[in-house]
Amino acid sequence: MRGSDVAGQGMTVLVCTGSTGGHFFPALAFAESVQENHPKVAVHFILTKSVPFAQRALMDRHITSSSISFLPPSDLFSYRFLFALFKCMVAFLKSAGLVWKLKPCLVVGFGSYASIPAVLIASLFGLPVLLHEQNVVPGRANLFLSVWASRIAVSFQETLNYFPKEKTCVSGYPLRKSFEGLSDKPKPADGSRPLTLLIFGGSQGARSINEVFLEAMSMLSSEERLKFAVIHITGSNRTAQLQTAYRGLSMKSDIVEFTDRMWEFLSLSDLVIARAGAGTIFELAQLRRASILIPYPFAHRHQEWNGRYLAACGAARVILERELTPKGLKDAVMELAFNAQDRNLMGQAIGRFSKPNVAETLAESAWSLCDAKVR
Repeated sequence: MRGSDVAGQGMTVLVCTGSTGGHFFPALAFAESVQENHPKVAVHFILTKSVPFAQRALMDRHITSSSISFLPPSDLFSYRFLFALFKCMVAFLKSAGLVWKLKPCLVVGFGSYASIPAVLIASLFGLPVLLHEQNVVPGRANLFLSVWASRIAVSFQETLNYFPKEKTCVSGYPLRKSFEGLSDKPKPADGSRPLTLLIFGGSQGARSINEVFLEAMSMLSSEERLKFAVIHITGSNRTAQLQTAYRGLSMKSDIVEFTDRMWEFLSLSDLVIARAGAGTIFELAQLRRASILIPYPFAHRHQEWNGRYLAACGAARVILERELTPKGLKDAVMELAFNAQDRNLMGQAIGRFSKPNVAETLAESAWSLCDAKVR
């Protein structure tokens, strides 16, 4: 990207993404790379809705944004269909207005329905389009938009099977620069310190994981509980309740409602209990951490397919939410926590998914499309 002949003066890149962390953070990593290599290029985000953590991150980086709500119509011949059809028309008109006003040199879509209007409008205007797919099994939006895309980048080798091979490549998952240079080796658990468990449910939170984990810890003896320290990212307004629960269990704990410094907590952990979103997977891969993954059961089961793929590769222990019990989680924690060899093997297996400089490589790929358009 540094070697591009395009100076970037007065140019804009339009980034379309969802408002959950799994869609937003890889888009943010991409935008950071664009800003670093071409500071004169403006970046504008289209989000499905305005959420505090996304707005805060964008403002910190001087990135402008718009919110466009879009959901394909369903329930034909019902009032809901008519209402959704009206919202679709509004979304397309807003997207067309943005594209006309900003005149982007390219449009980059990171999935979610928010991408659909802007990508279709961009294609109509003859603008280059790059899509990035985060999950093993692609989302409906990216599958639909693949026909109009100039280039498609995917995170997993397995995902190549879902898109036209002539314009699809395996880029990996773009992580924020904060993850670069971190140690991928936890401190040795030699009995001189407790093993650190990190529990979190992603940007959508995970009340069921919180509750089942506490029940699982209550099944341990007091001596066993002393062997653990817990970092618990709640994703909800339950900090005080969880602090009380951990005090009752006499467990050393650090309770955090939300963090944008996940790299710090992952670097401290020995074993991670989390959802199976693509962002979580590649953050674990970067630091080679062993994990017990509990896929989010909704959103077209994307996380379940992610989890099944990792389990087949020996890269994670996976428990489906419908099969999640306190005893099952307690047994899984105890089996991995005190078997350093299994944790190391799992860390090595998931580490194979990690790729260096993905955000910069993806930005270079996008910029080459823009460069070709200018030429």
